[in-house]
Amino acid sequence: PVDKLKKENITSWDFGDLPESIVIESSHGCFTAYPALVVEKNTLSLQYLNSKEEADEKMPEGLLLLVKLNLVSEIKALQSKLPDINKICLLYSQVAGCQELKSELVDFILREVFLKQWQDIRSSAHFERMIKENTSSLENVANEACKILSSTLQQYQQCRKLLKKNNSPFFLEALSDINEQLSNLIFRHFLQQLTLDRLREFPRYLSAIVRRLEKLPNDHLGDRKHMLEAKIYWEKYKKHIEKNSPGNELQQFRWMIEEYRVSLFAQNLKTAIPISAKRLDNFYREKISQN
Repeated sequence: PVDKLKKENITSWDFGDLPESIVIESSHGCFTAYPALVVEKNTLSLQYLNSKEEADEKMPEGLLLLVKLNLVSEIKALQSKLPDINKICLLYSQVAGCQELKSELVDFILREVFLKQWQDIRSSAHFERMIKENTSSLENVANEACKILSSTLQQYQQCRKLLKKNNSPFFLEALSDINEQLSNLIFRHFLQQLTLDRLREFPRYLSAIVRRLEKLPNDHLGDRKHMLEAKIYWEKYKKHIEKNSPGNELQQFRWMIEEYRVSLFAQNLKTAIPISAKRLDNFYREKISQN
């Protein structure tokens, strides 16, 4: 019965309202199915899935494709005037290619403009209103995202230069730690995992690493002390991320660790939230350790 309800090759919201779940009757009894827009081979279909978790995983990508199908000319115009995109591509060239970056940057902008509250989009009227009310924000969000991304990647390249400069055997432990931190901040497809609010913090995170590298030659013992203080929490995070999908609380803990690193290695930059080892201990104990 679920396959009979499937609707393929969707290009517009022409399938009625989407409830969070429906009860389907079959010869084997009744069961609950969860409707979601699903992307398969770059085409869109409405499917009825076995769990809410699976539907919630598929729906954002499906909604994003539906937005793109309804804003073809607007997205083409957006792609043609991304500020400083050639410079940004050059700064990112060691990570991935320019076309991939442009595509993921446009998707990032579209998610930020249209899909921050994607869970609420359950009807044609809501979808069309969301498109109408937010399309005018595309340029402003694109400008801000490109400005932040450019600043972030400039700091990233500065980190890479300082890593090469500080290549003494005395610093191997610190350099390994910094490389791991960088590889978990800037990596292929990293924009797919971020919101604009989080990206706004990235220039400060990268500036803190630059500051750490600048101080390292004259204070490698102090650096090691701070590194071990942060590593306690990073290892806890890694242990849980290996066993669990990255839920909201685990992600919150991950960014708290990043703020803690700023507080240890670059106090002059200040942190976005109050942070300390005690706060990390309390959050871990209350929100994560029992899961």
